Amino acid sequence: MLTVFQEFAVALENPVAENIQEMKNCITEYDRFCYESGLKSINYGSE
Repeated sequence: MLTVFQEFAVALENPVAENIQEMKNCITEYDRFCYESGLKSINYGSE
């Protein structure tokens, strides 16, 4: 679940991915998107 509030983007739970490397790639892409969009990213996952 992704929520945007003011300048923050909050991702709840870990991304669904085939393996750990793909999960890290998803998080990296999310952080890049937030940076390019002028948002501050917050990740809250179970791991």
